[in-house]
Amino acid sequence: MIKKIVFVQVIFLSFCLSTFAQEAVNILTPEPKLLWQKEFKTPIDSIAISSDGTKIVITNGPEVEKIKDDSYYTLSEDPGFRNPDGSYYKGIKYHFYGSKLYYLDNKGNILWEYEHKEPGKMFMLSHVVMSDDGEYIACSVIECKTEDRVITHVPPTTPPVPIQETKKMQVWKHSEILFFNSTGTLLWSFRAGGIPEISPDGEYVFIDPVIFKPEGEKDDFYFLDREGKLLWKIPFEDSHWTIPGGYMSKDGNYIAIGDTIYDKNKNILFKYPGVIFTKISSDGSIGIAKILENPWDFASFWKELICFDLTQKKILWRKTSKDEPRNKLIERFDISISNSGKYLITSGGAYIIDHYETEVRIYDLVSGEFLYSMEGSPNFLTNYGKDIVVCHKGKLYWYDISIGKLKWVLSDIGIETIGYNGQYMTVHSRSSLTLYEIQNFEKQK
Repeated sequence: MIKKIVFVQVIFLSFCLSTFAQEAVNILTPEPKLLWQKEFKTPIDSIAISSDGTKIVITNGPEVEKIKDDSYYTLSEDPGFRNPDGSYYKGIKYHFYGSKLYYLDNKGNILWEYEHKEPGKMFMLSHVVMSDDGEYIACSVIECKTEDRVITHVPPTTPPVPIQETKKMQVWKHSEILFFNSTGTLLWSFRAGGIPEISPDGEYVFIDPVIFKPEGEKDDFYFLDREGKLLWKIPFEDSHWTIPGGYMSKDGNYIAIGDTIYDKNKNILFKYPGVIFTKISSDGSIGIAKILENPWDFASFWKELICFDLTQKKILWRKTSKDEPRNKLIERFDISISNSGKYLITSGGAYIIDHYETEVRIYDLVSGEFLYSMEGSPNFLTNYGKDIVVCHKGKLYWYDISIGKLKWVLSDIGIETIGYNGQYMTVHSRSSLTLYEIQNFEKQK
């Protein structure tokens, strides 16, 4: 059982964390060892790493060619830009090419690569995921389409008279899911406007629809097997779901859609009307749900956070936003559950006067007791639930999650996305991919 942290300990811990973050002193564990760094032509978009660290998969963004074409509506990148007629767009058509999926070993060698091509179409690959053993890979295909849009602008005339005209606009839309094996063979594709999640053994793929606004186009929720066979789907309109956010548990056995949790066979295990389930513990025993002020807006303020015992079908605890310390910092936040099933991690931020602050909070998962907090954003939790790595102002801070003790700081690296398996850590910044080895690594379950 986790001991309660008394008031004096919390003050002392907060002081220690602040000192560590600023000075990076008294670190007991060696920094990760840099093994290699590799540059790609374009910025890296998504990344995944196998459980043993021997395989890494990434997708990168496309190369871009600009073509002058006044029939196209393209927002200007120049602040305050205006055409003589008062419009604020530039007539530019973009040609996108070269977005690829790369499969690497942990020596930095590219074992194979894939580029999605169809005559007369432009694509990028994104949202890559991989089974634990690195044997199966899934990713989203996003297609660049041209649509006609009616544009309104006001010329600098007296009196000003709004002008409407039809222009072409290029938009990106999720269109397909691809599924590969470790040798680079495309095993199947599935037409769906969503993002894939893959079970640890690669046996199942769950597709969560991408929705940009409530009135926009919506696809359904799909559950497929490794052969690409559709096992079941839930139509979006039947999900009682107004915003994006289906979720598959880390072991692949449970799927949360809106206010309902299903098993792999589509059996309803638990339902609680009015909430949005956002996380399930690895063993399926605990579910975390939010109630939002505006259910049509996933980024809206939260009203309540509820923890359910899914086996006993009861509420363990519930919190309102007013219950939380420094409430202003968690108007909107993300949630994680440590793989050990002991801790709940929330992260979020808000503009405070003239700057943006982020904060990570650690709770006891079962009791809901607030344990401690730190500045920054969590990048990942270790596979064994013992540590947490936090990014703050371009540095990585590695903490023992049980007490918030700092182990090491990795400084002066641009961090955008991290892949992690326990012994190895990949860091990417723009088009650069770096692999680190964690020193003194021990598997502790």
